[in-house]
Amino acid sequence: MLTKGMLLVVSSMLIGFALEGGNIMVLLQPAGAFIICGVALGAFIISNPRDLLQDIWQELADLKRTAAYDKQDYLELLAFLFNFFRVRKQRSVTEIETQIDDPYNSVMFKRFPGILTNNEVVTFFCDQIRMLTIGLENIYVFESSMEAAITNKRNKVDEVSQSLYKLGDSLPAIGIIAAVLGVINAMGSIASEPEVLGRKIAAALIGTMFGVFLAYCLVMPVSSFLQKCGHNKLYFLECIKAGLLAHIQGNSPMIAVEVARQTVPERYRPSFAEVEALLDNQNRNPIITNYYARKFK
Repeated sequence: MLTKGMLLVVSSMLIGFALEGGNIMVLLQPAGAFIICGVALGAFIISNPRDLLQDIWQELADLKRTAAYDKQDYLELLAFLFNFFRVRKQRSVTEIETQIDDPYNSVMFKRFPGILTNNEVVTFFCDQIRMLTIGLENIYVFESSMEAAITNKRNKVDEVSQSLYKLGDSLPAIGIIAAVLGVINAMGSIASEPEVLGRKIAAALIGTMFGVFLAYCLVMPVSSFLQKCGHNKLYFLECIKAGLLAHIQGNSPMIAVEVARQTVPERYRPSFAEVEALLDNQNRNPIITNYYARKFK
C-alpha cells in the first residue's frame, strides 16, 4: 500500500500539471534538486548521532517489508504461547533452557514459522523466559523488565519517526533557499531575453515546490507510516507480556492465552471461538503430541 500511495501522489501531481497545459520537462531541475537534497541530507546527518542514523537507514531499507500484523499473525502467536506454556508445565527447567538457548533449532519454535522468522519477537520472548529459568521469582521485577524492554523499543520507534518528521519539516525552508539562489541567478541575467529570464525564474520557483512536495507528500507520510507500524509491532510484544504474566501466576495455558488475546488491538483480535477451535485442533492431532514427546526424550 505504501508503494501504491507514493505512485498515486507522484502521478497525480504530474498528470494534473500536464492537464493544466504545463510542460512536465520544465519540472526537471537537477540543480535545484541537488541543492535541496544535498543540504537536507547534510543537515540530517548533523542533527542525528551515528547509531540513530543506522537505525533510520535500516528502517528505510526494510520499508517495503514493513507491514502491520494481522489476525492470522496473532492467531499464530496465541497458538505458540499456548503450546509453550503447556510444555513448560510438563518439562524440566533444563529442557526449557535447551529450547530457548537455540530457538532456531527448537521443536517448539519450528512449528510456528511466522514466529521463528521474527527475530525481534524470538529475542524478546527468549530473554524473558531465560530470566524465569535462572530463578527469577518476583513477578513485579519480571513485569518491570518486560516493560523496560518494550519502552526501549518504543523510544527507538519514536526517535526514528521524529527524526524523519523533523527532516520533512525543514524541507520547505530548504526549498526556499534553493529558490532564493535561483532568483539570484536570474537577477544576474536581468538584461537577457524575457524567455531566458522566465525560464530562470520558473526554475527558482520549482525549488520551493520541490521542497514542499518532498516534505508533505513523501517524507512526513513515510515518517507517520514507520511510527504506526513500529507501534503495531509493540502491540505484539504487549500480547506476549500479558500472556507471560498470567502464566507465571499459575494460571492454566488456556487462561493465560485468553488474557493475552484480550490485549490484541480490536481490529486484529481473533474471537475466543477462533482461538479455541485452533487450539482444540492442535490438541486432537496425535502427530503433534507424539512429535513433542519424541523430540524431548
